[in-house]
Amino acid sequence: MAIHSRFTLSRNFNQGELEKVKLKQESFRVLFFSTLPDDETTRLSVELEKQEVLKALMPFIREGKVILEIPNDGRIDSFTKNIKIFKPHLVFMSGHSIFKDGVGSFSFANERGYKVSIDEDTLIDSFIDVDVSCVVFSSCQSAQFKADDIYSGLANQLFLAGIPNVIGMGDSITDGAGILFASTFIKSLLDQESITKSLQQSREAIDKEYKDENAFYPMLLSSDTMDTNFIVDWDFTPTPHINSAISLETLPQTHFS
Repeated sequence: MAIHSRFTLSRNFNQGELEKVKLKQESFRVLFFSTLPDDETTRLSVELEKQEVLKALMPFIREGKVILEIPNDGRIDSFTKNIKIFKPHLVFMSGHSIFKDGVGSFSFANERGYKVSIDEDTLIDSFIDVDVSCVVFSSCQSAQFKADDIYSGLANQLFLAGIPNVIGMGDSITDGAGILFASTFIKSLLDQESITKSLQQSREAIDKEYKDENAFYPMLLSSDTMDTNFIVDWDFTPTPHINSAISLETLPQTHFS
């Protein structure tokens, strides 16, 4: 049942009584971080994934409902700086992650552009004192954990560190399924659906398109078990983008707003 597209398996850790957070009436801030170091042997279609996310976001960027940040620097220091300054509601991470010896890590780039694995503890430091609503790992093994320690692993550790919603992959995921997941999930959020429902719609889309290809489904860790985990209150008057002819080709690669 846990892998069937009609179901979403949720795990709730006993964190006591959680205070209900009042949603802010403001533009939806999205940080899309993708990294593919020069010496990475396994190539990913991160650019195609980025393009699909941009297509979904573009009308909302024009209207002023969404502000999008896409760093062009794959270093952990730059990632942390973007988190602290931009203060995103949603952080989307596309790239490589691994789970080894009970510890999860995500691949960043160093000053020379080569791969460096940043473990879960170091990555958690990037989110200290920032109210990120949701982190999404579009990367393999990001939700894996040890059979005798269900609290281990990248997604689990970020969730336990205080991020209210974390989505990861329990195993490897194909490029096609990953791209479909990203675009479907973002489109559903922009339709003002909850994180839970948006995830479910992406699982159903993967099942419909890739059910015969053993594509793995994304998993959600959430402090909200009532399907009320929305990110922003969309009841506000946005400021339209000045350039109505804005397009994917003319936008800069580092900041979209």
